[in-house]
Order: sequence, then C-alpha cells, then structure tokens
Amino acid sequence: MMFPIMPWCRIDRAYSVGDVTIIRYRGRLDGVDDVVHQHLARVLGTYRTIEGRPVEHAAVVLYADRPFGSDIAPDEIECAYDWIQLACFAGLAGREFARCAR
Repeated sequence: MMFPIMPWCRIDRAYSVGDVTIIRYRGRLDGVDDVVHQHLARVLGTYRTIEGRPVEHAAVVLYADRPFGSDIAPDEIECAYDWIQLACFAGLAGREFARCAR
C-alpha cells in the first residue's frame, strides 16, 4: 500500500495538475475501504502539529485513475512528485509574503 500524503498541507478544495489530483483529507476519503482508512489513520498518527497533537487534516495525492492506497511504479512516483512540486510552486506564486514600506 502506498500513501502519498502531505500531512501539514491544509487545502480547501481539490487541485489537479497532469496525472495528479491533490485532495483534502478530513478523516475520511470517498471510495476508500476501511482497511485503507485504518492504515492511513495509523500513518497520519505519527505526524504532530507544532503543539504536539496528531495531525487530523492533510492533503492526499491521487495518481491518475488509481484508487488511493494502491501501489504505483517508481517512474510514476517520480512523475507525481514533479507534478506536486509544480502545483505547490504555482500556489506560492500567487501569495504575498512580505510588504516593504517605502
């Protein structure tokens, strides 16, 4: 089982780029069986917030038309990673990080 997750990424909607869709996770994913949910909860339980509490909200990555938790080949992992980086970079491009007073 493969769990491509972004445990500290809180998004408000789904984002798609290339063969990748990044969706929000709030304790349940549609179309995913209980066994996968149990494994995902166990994996996310290892991550902590800055306050030391377990991470409950995250973003998960779906690759192409595969169900979440299914294995993907190494070249598909690399491709997904590239798409995720592109999506994250594009998201940062629209933000204003600091304003300089003149």
